[in-house]
Amino acid sequence: AALRDTGFLTYEGDRIGAANTAVVVTGGALGDNAGNQGSTVARFAAALAPHGLGTVLAGRDGSATGTSAVAVARADAGMADAVSTVDDIGVESGRITTVLALQSLINGGRPGKFGIGPGSSSVTIPQ
Repeated sequence: AALRDTGFLTYEGDRIGAANTAVVVTGGALGDNAGNQGSTVARFAAALAPHGLGTVLAGRDGSATGTSAVAVARADAGMADAVSTVDDIGVESGRITTVLALQSLINGGRPGKFGIGPGSSSVTIPQ
């Protein structure tokens, strides 16, 4: 209601229905003392996936390395089959790829690994 009252959203009725898609945005590379932060974010994104049409896990430069969230999601076959990953959301092409990846999932496409970091299969969505 707060977003509607301030003019950021418009919707009919008293409630908004559940979302069918999700974009989980995470940071970049994690330090040695990060514990299981990357794993927690990756598992959260993967847990959202079965409840809608698509989930994209997008991170900044370095998110595809070490124990960062995108790296964890790409390394785990189950997570990689559940969510698309984008490892360069800090640049325009990464932000565009995030939207295109979500659109692809909505249209029945398979999750992909996009960006310029380790484990990516292509820079962006083939058009």
